[in-house]
Amino acid sequence: MTIADAKAIYRAAHWGYEADTVITVEHPDASTTLTEMGWLDSLEVRDRVRSPKLEHFLDFAVKGKPQGRIAFDAPPATRLFIILTREGRDLGRELFDIATKDGDLTDTHELADRAGGRQTRYVERKIKVACVGLLWAVTYQTHKKGDPPVRYRHRMGELGGLSPYLGVDHNGYMYVCGGTYSVEPRGIVY
Repeated sequence: MTIADAKAIYRAAHWGYEADTVITVEHPDASTTLTEMGWLDSLEVRDRVRSPKLEHFLDFAVKGKPQGRIAFDAPPATRLFIILTREGRDLGRELFDIATKDGDLTDTHELADRAGGRQTRYVERKIKVACVGLLWAVTYQTHKKGDPPVRYRHRMGELGGLSPYLGVDHNGYMYVCGGTYSVEPRGIVY
């Protein structure tokens, strides 16, 4: 995807609001060009056996300062990427330490296969990660033309879809693995 393509997708997803900034992000699995959805507020993660019990509520808006963004790559994949600041990756490293207390490591391909869904075919790099659990919901804030900043909460796997797994590597980078979601101009859909 070119920067011009990303800007056009951003404009469609933000109801005509123009992308005014191009940023460089660090993420081992990210495509060269991503389209931002907004500032990451939180991730809700459930336990690994699809229980309704909330296992982790990861708050990325610490003291009103966002610790990350949510972005996606070009169609047809439209994979979600959690792009964390250095401070946000500190939380990721803590989560990695918690998740690997039993020495349980896997990789992004295994997690995607375990989750199932259309996104399994788009995992590019095989990266060693700890499984945090099923990514139950993503909450982020963004501006859309004609609206004030709005908070959106997307329930992953809603309407009979498959939730992706959330993995984290030893450097605190997070990976959304598998699932049936897609990203369209109207948002994350299943």
